Amino acid sequence: MPSRNVVSWTAIISGYSQNGLYDNALEMCLRMEGENGVPPNEVTLASVLPACANLGASEIGERIETYARGKRFLRNIYVSNALLEMYAKCGKIDAARRIFDEIGSKRDLCTWNSKIMCMAVHGRSMEGLELFHEMVRGGTAPDDVTFVGVLLACTHDGLVEEAYQFFKSMKKDFSITPKLEHYSCIVDLLGRAGKLKEAYDLIKSCNTEYLQWKCSEIKWPSFTQLEGQKHEHCYELSTFHVKTRNLHIYDYINRIIDGNFLLFVLYPSSPPSSKFKNLVYQNHWC
Repeated sequence: MPSRNVVSWTAIISGYSQNGLYDNALEMCLRMEGENGVPPNEVTLASVLPACANLGASEIGERIETYARGKRFLRNIYVSNALLEMYAKCGKIDAARRIFDEIGSKRDLCTWNSKIMCMAVHGRSMEGLELFHEMVRGGTAPDDVTFVGVLLACTHDGLVEEAYQFFKSMKKDFSITPKLEHYSCIVDLLGRAGKLKEAYDLIKSCNTEYLQWKCSEIKWPSFTQLEGQKHEHCYELSTFHVKTRNLHIYDYINRIIDGNFLLFVLYPSSPPSSKFKNLVYQNHWC
């Protein structure tokens, strides 16, 4: 392309970001103004900030915020929401709260979801649940993503009864059909609480065999040995995996037939590569 403008640069950055090529998205954005003198606009920033979030590149995200404030781009709800999500995923809870407060009355469902999830995954579960109730009282209806954050909050605080109430409320009060992620949260919570039979019964109650298989695949392989206890449903589950031809799970369960659940949640932990650190200081806008 002989002549590239902000639209063409933003299109390629957005394409990379939406397809999980976050390194490429960030590199292109940093090259955009540094090599070609094309300043990014609101759409560019809303496209590149998710890349910063998924790479854990909070330093670059902070410089993007400085640029956005100078251009008054934070009046755009998409930029503000992307910045909020970036800080939330990078564990910058105070910065996320600051952006959330600044958005104020312009908050939409995406704003609330990002903040609820931020509180849930960073150990401030009760604040996350309070935000959920505040959101509903304010007239914003939750979606399935909201309930993932709510159930995660319950999981991290061991709130079994509360989680069941939220789980039931999805269908009853908001006409939201639970998905794999919701079942997974409840199964993990029950496992943490030592309620293995209840966890197994919940898996078996899933609406489809595929959902049963996916739920059990996610949670049951993470058994660790629990000395001296046997659970018949473990044997039933191993049989279930034979029927569904999921033999590697079957072998695993039979090797460690006693157990409890563990949950491993992965967050962005890899710092941006050195080429990004070099590029960022060559640009005026971030």
